[in-house]
Amino acid sequence: MRVSLSYPRILAAVLFLSTLLGAGYAASTSTASFGSYNPNWDGSQGLRVLADTHTETTIAETTTPYTTHGENTTSFILSPHDDYTPRQVDRIRGFLARGGTLVVASDFQPYANHLLSRLGVASRVDGRLVRDEHNYYRGPALPIASRVTAPLNETVHQLTLNHASMIQADPNASLLVSTSGYAYVDANRNGELDDTETLDSYPVVVSEAVGPGRVVVVSDPSVFINAMLDRPDNRRFARALFSERVLLDYSHTSSVPVLAHVLLLVRDSRFFQLVLSVLVLGVGWGLVRGLPISLRESSEESSVSLSFEERCALVRDEHPEWDAERVERVARSIRSSTEPTGND
Repeated sequence: MRVSLSYPRILAAVLFLSTLLGAGYAASTSTASFGSYNPNWDGSQGLRVLADTHTETTIAETTTPYTTHGENTTSFILSPHDDYTPRQVDRIRGFLARGGTLVVASDFQPYANHLLSRLGVASRVDGRLVRDEHNYYRGPALPIASRVTAPLNETVHQLTLNHASMIQADPNASLLVSTSGYAYVDANRNGELDDTETLDSYPVVVSEAVGPGRVVVVSDPSVFINAMLDRPDNRRFARALFSERVLLDYSHTSSVPVLAHVLLLVRDSRFFQLVLSVLVLGVGWGLVRGLPISLRESSEESSVSLSFEERCALVRDEHPEWDAERVERVARSIRSSTEPTGND
């Protein structure tokens, strides 16, 4: 039996599919700044995709993954919005003690400096805006940091910043990237070089050893967001920081969307993989078993070896409200592959 489709049914199906697709998109993306599933200009989905392409990548919603990583792993913390607890700091210390590399990128929030202090890192993000009237991308607030030292200068020749701060570098820190000599710290944020502000080259990326590991401090997390990743040479800079494995720490920055959270949970847990497999098999079996007879035998190509009387009985069972004439008419439309047409 053919299934008839009317315009209202088609419209309802389209609306249902559109709603389903919209809900799926909303559940799999984020609008949080620096979010790894945020495809907008201020997200870091590009960094996650870049890491997925070149390394073994872990999205960390908690600090627990630090306990199983160390050497040949780089962890990124982008603009944390609250403090790490003592237990969480201990996990990161263990990560560094096993030879891990931690990249802490922040500009005006204090929480990155709190973490650096607890880890024994002496350098600090200054928290004031740095500008450059001579070397910039689209304006002085987007300065180009053109002084890059080894080993970064093998692949990176500059960084394009976006409303960045600068770093109060410890004398023992390794200076990796600095602004040009025409930059200044705009302490009062009036957009002008005042008499109390000095033109100089200011550090924006430094590295400090912490036991066998190291901490890289970046005074602008925006170099890793989608809108800035393709500016010269930000993508190369991110690649240069990668190790064999990358840990993206979003435990103190942004929430992972629901669908992504579920997928990460399933990917990292054999128990949930087993549960999902059982559910999929169960749903599939239930759908097959639950199909109405009229749909399972709806097309002329789907043939069953049933007599005319048996087909009438099946139709009556499914539609007891139909009269005998209608039952027989529908039964005749469901022809048996072994029964000649004329027998009906």
